[in-house]
Amino acid sequence: TATIRNMCYENLQLPFTPIYVDDNFSKDIDKSYYVLRLLSKGYSQCFNNNIVSAYELVNEAYGISKNDPQVLLLKGFTEYLLGKFDDAVNSLDDLLKIDPTLIDAYKIKALALNGKHNFTTALKILDKALLADTHKQDQVYNIIGLTYSRWIAEPELSNSERDSLTQTAIAFYERAYSLKPEPGYQFNIATQFADNKDSINAKKHFTQHHTWSWMW
Repeated sequence: TATIRNMCYENLQLPFTPIYVDDNFSKDIDKSYYVLRLLSKGYSQCFNNNIVSAYELVNEAYGISKNDPQVLLLKGFTEYLLGKFDDAVNSLDDLLKIDPTLIDAYKIKALALNGKHNFTTALKILDKALLADTHKQDQVYNIIGLTYSRWIAEPELSNSERDSLTQTAIAFYERAYSLKPEPGYQFNIATQFADNKDSINAKKHFTQHHTWSWMW
């Protein structure tokens, strides 16, 4: 269930709002519009799960406009999805130097740090995200929950440590849901209970939203 939970989050809820532009610009006429064209194609490839293609497109855009926040955001995201966690962190650090208020950069950086099993640093980054923007706090709390969920899988933890992390993960998922009742947050709560072999609470949360509109 943890794999399903993370797959649903990463594949269905992109941690930013994509941009689109008509495919009718020439690189020779206007480089800024050409960069937007590449980004538009890159976002489309991400939605179609063609991550390598998206990565190639955004790297072409990066070669033209290295300090464009949207370029760095998509670059970091595709690097994260490809398991290039160090590259993703570096790209997002570059972005945050340009715009330290961009909450989406903190969110993706935290996901990349989770991939490196650096959960403590990921949580510190998410604390900064909560201060950077008050409009997407539900998303940040959900990723904090995911961070604790992934931390639970570390083999060196004791049972009591796992129990504590489980309760913390559930608390953050519930906080996210209280701010914005998205079905994905309810799903995360249910699967976390299921992971902990708490079938009663898992069933309660699964059935509470038995008809989900999947608006991630």
